[in-house]
Order: sequence, then C-alpha cells, then structure tokens
Amino acid sequence: MLPSLLSTHRDFARLWYGHMVGALGDRLTHIALLTLFMVKENDPGTRIAALTFFSLLPFLLLGPLFGALADRQSRKKLMLLADGGRALLVLLIPVVWFKAASIVQIAILVFGLGVCSALFGPAKLSLVPMLVKKDRLMEANSFLILSGLIVTLVGTLFAGILLKFTGISLGFFVTAVAYGLSAFFVFQIKDKRAGQGELSAPVEYRDLWKESQEGFRYVGRHLLIFRLIQLSSVSAFLNAFAYILVVSYAAVILKQGSLGLGFLLSSAGLGMLLGAYFLNRRKTKISYQRVLWLGFFLTGIFLYLFYLRPNMVFAALFLAGAGMGVALQEITLDTMLQRIITEDFKAKIFGVKGFVNNLVFLSALILVGLAIKKWTAAGLLAFIGILSIGTAALIYLSEKEWVYQLIRKFFRLILRSFFDFKVNGLEHLPSRQKVILAANHSSLLDAVALTCAYPRRIYFMAAEFLFQHKFWGWIMRLAGCIEVKRDGFNKQAIKEALRILNSGYSLGIFPEGKITDDGRISPAKKGVGLLAKMAHAKIIPTAIEGTFEAWPKKRPFARPFPIEVRFGKPLAEKNFETPEDLAQEVMQEIAQVKLQMEKEGYLRVQPYEIVRHLIHFG
Repeated sequence: MLPSLLSTHRDFARLWYGHMVGALGDRLTHIALLTLFMVKENDPGTRIAALTFFSLLPFLLLGPLFGALADRQSRKKLMLLADGGRALLVLLIPVVWFKAASIVQIAILVFGLGVCSALFGPAKLSLVPMLVKKDRLMEANSFLILSGLIVTLVGTLFAGILLKFTGISLGFFVTAVAYGLSAFFVFQIKDKRAGQGELSAPVEYRDLWKESQEGFRYVGRHLLIFRLIQLSSVSAFLNAFAYILVVSYAAVILKQGSLGLGFLLSSAGLGMLLGAYFLNRRKTKISYQRVLWLGFFLTGIFLYLFYLRPNMVFAALFLAGAGMGVALQEITLDTMLQRIITEDFKAKIFGVKGFVNNLVFLSALILVGLAIKKWTAAGLLAFIGILSIGTAALIYLSEKEWVYQLIRKFFRLILRSFFDFKVNGLEHLPSRQKVILAANHSSLLDAVALTCAYPRRIYFMAAEFLFQHKFWGWIMRLAGCIEVKRDGFNKQAIKEALRILNSGYSLGIFPEGKITDDGRISPAKKGVGLLAKMAHAKIIPTAIEGTFEAWPKKRPFARPFPIEVRFGKPLAEKNFETPEDLAQEVMQEIAQVKLQMEKEGYLRVQPYEIVRHLIHFG
C-alpha cells in the first residue's frame, strides 16, 4: 500500500510527509510539557491538567467554525498558517517559562497551539479528497490513521529519549523544526485545487448554528445513537482521568523522567495498536456489543491493578492492556455510529459527538486536577478502573436486553393468565438475518402480543398521532418506535427503519397502516415490500388471532379471550418483482394462516362467540 499510493499520488505523498512530521511535533510538544512540569517542577498533575484543558478548549469553541472556514478558503494556506503559528509558539514556551515562570502565560501559549491544531485538522481532512482518486479515498484515510498511531507510539518514545539527552529548551527547538518541515511539505503541494475551497460563499453563522441544533435534535430522537454517544463520552471521561493519573504516577511514585514517561505512554500506544490489529483480523466474526463491553472491561481491570502500586515493568504491561481496551472502545463506537447514521446526518452527528466528548474531557481534567490534591494517583486509577468495569457490566446487561426481556416476560404472564396466550411457528424464524415481522392489525393488543411472541427485540413502526401524547409518546420513543406520517412520503421513517434492519435488529410492521374496525384483513400498503427490497430483508407473515375479540378499537377496556400468534414461512424479497407484489403476497399469507387459526379457534371459545366468529369469517 505504501509504495503504490505515495508513488501514484505525489501531492498526497507531500501531504502525508507533512502529516507525519507534524504529528511528531505534537508528540515532542506533549512530552516536553510533561517533562517541564511533572519532572523539573515536581508538579503532581494539577498544572499539566490545566494546560491540557487549554490545549483542547479551542477544539470545543472553534472546531465547527474552522470546519466551515476550510470549506471556503484555501486549505493549503490554512495549513501553512497553522504550522507557522505552532512553530513560533513552541519556541516561545521555554523563553517565557525560564524568564517569567508564569503558568498563565504558558496556558495562553498552549491555547494558541490548540487553535492552530484545530485549524490544521479540518483543512487537512478536507484536502485529502482533492488529492486522491475517489476509488482510493478509503485507502488514503486508513493510511493516515494508521500512520498517526505509529507516530504516537514511536514518537512518544523518541521524544523521551531526545529530551533526556538534549534538555527542555533544545527539545522545543526541535519541535519547532518539525512544524517547519510540515509546512515545507505542505507548501510543495502543486495541485491547483488544493488552494481552493469547495465554496466561495461567506460563512453563514446562523446556518451553522441551525445545523448544529438539528444534529442535537436528531440524537435526542434516536435512542441507540444517543446511547452510543453517551458511551463515547464515558470513554472520554475515563481516558482524561487515566491520562493525567498515569503521568502523575510515573513522575511522583515511580520517579521517572522524560524517558520513563515516554516509555509508559508508548506502552499504552502499543496496546492500542494491538487492539486495532485484533479488530482488523476479527472484523467479520465479532459482535460489536461484545467487543464494546470487553473494551471497557479490559481498561477497567488493568487500571484497577495500579492499586497494587506496580513497578516500571508491570506498569508498562498494565498500560498496554488498558490501551488495548481503549482501542476496542473507540474503534467500535465509531464503527457502530458509521453503520447506523444515515448519510446526510453523518457530519452533524459526529460534530455532536466531538462537542460532547471534548466538553466531558475538559470537565474531567478539571476534576482530576482537584482530586489529585487529596488522593494518590494509584488510588484514583483503581477508582477509575472500577467505573470502567461498571460500565462494561451495564453494556453486558444492555446487550442481553434484560430490561426489555423483563417487561416482555411480565406482559407475557398477563397474556397467559387472562387471554390463554399461545405462540406457534417459531421454527420459521431465522436465527441471524434481517427480519421484518408483518402482522394483521385489529386491536391495541397486537403490538403487545407480537412482542411477547417474538423471542428477540422488535422495533415497531407506529402512526404519528400516537406520539402526540406526552407520556405515551415518551414511552414509544424510549422503546425505539419509529414515527410514521399518514398519507405522506415518510423519507425519515424509511431511513430509520433501514438503520434498524442494517444494525441487525428486527422490525415490526402492520402493513394495513391502521387498526381495522371489524377485525377483517385490509389491503396492505406497499411500504412493507419497499423496505424489504431496500434492506434485502426477509418478511415473516404473522397472523394474530383473538385480539379483536379481546379488545376492539371502540371498546374502552379489554376482556378475556384466547389470543394466538402464529409465524408463517419467510418470504424472500428477491422472488418478487415489485414492492406491491410482495406486500400483496404478505397479506395473502397472513389471511391463510389467520383463516386456519379461526377454524381451530372454534374448539376453544364459548358458543356465543362462534356466531361472532362466523359473522367475521363470512
């Protein structure tokens, strides 16, 4: 991959060289600041926590603005400006410190470095598609990410060795040279498109604000995405604490200098590489949920072991294990979000994720700066480990959907007690395939009966008016129901349904579109066939019998009556030319199964109900 991509795309090669030396400069700056305060000044971690806060603050405050700026201005010039600013600022750090020893002035310089990095990042990412052919874009992005991990690992160790032999001042000078080299390679990019933004219109700040609000509303409406961003913020919180505490542990307890700090942080980077390698090798054989709780569990276990106050060797091993867990967390969370977010919302949702993570990370830095004054780094690392293990336990229980299954068993008990509830046809259910459960709809009890009959989680599509009630609307959104507008094109509902199916969950649909007034089966709308075609999912025709007699739409309360759910044989969408044909076949299958159930039902109902049954049958 290296010779081919870099030899055929010269401008991308120049960008990659700049990216590599710039990332090395970031590592040198990072380790130089750690050495200056944690080793030379014997700081327990409060100052470095404050400086890390100010270095990340620009990403929170200015990230969206710089992203828009990179779309409208010369990306090449923005990157040159950022590299020049970083080179100048790192040269000023030792001068300011050794003359004034002012942490406030250093914080201002570090904030300036963060501004330059926040400007450099989006300009670089938006420049890549202009330098690489479309069919090799994924290869280029993967190459940049892998290179960044390697620089983090090797560069951290190199920085520790360099600072040990050159001293702090010369180390900052070498860092400035690295940023200068990055600017030199960027300047060599000759592609004329690299100097232009895709848009020439000025930045509309109101539009940017509206788009960011839209992203937050989208996250609030979708429970699974909301939970993934929650987990991502928990990971950011734990990582912020662990980062400062590990540095403090190395400097205060292990009495390590710049070389030792570089060695320990490189061990964490090595663990991350191992985690990424594991996921890459097992990418077709893993469950995302299982890898996610495993990542938090590994991180928690190895951080908790710091309570034993390990020596240098064991500390490095524990950090490698924790780093592997962090890689499993971050890569899996990003992959899951990429899989389930619709294309036109990806940038907005990842913008929300970045905002939330930076906010949590910065808040955690403040907390760890206060906590480290009262407790030891080893004790706090053990506490963070316990929190990570607790998060893993919650993910594990969530994977088993114990709350959903508990509620399901509760309603199943009620149905069996009062409605003689029966289920048949479970042998027709596929084990691990995209499944749409299509059922007839004649009662409010249909969704409850189908939920109790189907052994796995179901996400239902429901009419818009049902969400208008505050309490029940909240319950339905919490359950992951999809809001469907009547007599309109449900573009958003279709996207949500496809997201659920593509994530491996089952979708429940009542193809008739509404509850029937007389219990008879009505013609189906083509939506069920359209979704099956788009998702390449199998449809399970499902007949529900007895719910109309138990609780028809016009009746205020339910009454005891036998209810049965029977699953039919799966229908493959590829066997039908149009969605309409598929939807019609689904309803015919449901009608046949329901007819058989009605005939069998005469044997277990009261005589006066037979007349009612015959009327509906006839």
